[in-house]
Amino acid sequence: MPADRPTLLFVDRVAGTDHDAVLVESGKIAAVGSAASFETRGRAVDRYAGTTLIAGLGDAHFHPLGFTAAISRLNVARCASFEELAEKIRRAASGIPPGQVLIGTRLNDDALAEGRLPTRTDLDDMVGDRPVMLYRYCGHVAVANTAALELSGVGPDAADPDGGSLDRDEDGRPNGILRETAISLCGDVLGQRTGDLTRQEVLDGLSGLVGSGLTRLGAIVATGGFFGVRDELDQLIDLAPDLPLHVSVLVYAETAAQIEHAAERLSKAGRR
Repeated sequence: MPADRPTLLFVDRVAGTDHDAVLVESGKIAAVGSAASFETRGRAVDRYAGTTLIAGLGDAHFHPLGFTAAISRLNVARCASFEELAEKIRRAASGIPPGQVLIGTRLNDDALAEGRLPTRTDLDDMVGDRPVMLYRYCGHVAVANTAALELSGVGPDAADPDGGSLDRDEDGRPNGILRETAISLCGDVLGQRTGDLTRQEVLDGLSGLVGSGLTRLGAIVATGGFFGVRDELDQLIDLAPDLPLHVSVLVYAETAAQIEHAAERLSKAGRR
């Protein structure tokens, strides 16, 4: 669509109306009407036969950095057994330096032949030479191996944090399954030891959403590590000038002080 002159879009129907044409000027909708009512002289004309034009779509609950991590980093969604999970984790581990933290997403225990989440010992058998943590697809549960628990200071006597819990083995020791706020016990530490998503990775991921018709997002971001990403809010603020769609931000944190600090950072970033 030419940016330097008005453009007419001719379609079969504009959703929610009885019209079949839209006039766009300076990147904004200037008028909606019937094709016969518009003068075409001096205007670019794009015809889309057999189509319905709808308004841009919005997603009110979206994790932009987690989404990017899921499509650009280790994604175990299609694994149907512990054997397939082990193969995928080992393949990913072989592509990064020895000992480097490995974070995976989209773990789906409902699809696994074993019918359960893996424990730390299961992950140890798959990859025991580095810290590994896998986020369940819901984002509210994660599994860490022994190396990840030890690096994060989660020992045999670790207590459940407020708002979360550690699953335990028959001896009462954490078995690696972390629920709700317990995820941050490992996530905050491991997130500081993984490489940030690059600007281009995030922008490419969000641009792909635009290609699917999304024009606005309600971004849910954490003030600490999540999905193997370091500080989501800082990264999103840094990306603000180049975001390809409108983003509103909802911040979640564990303390009122963190929320106040996040509000200050967003205020300084301003409306972009």
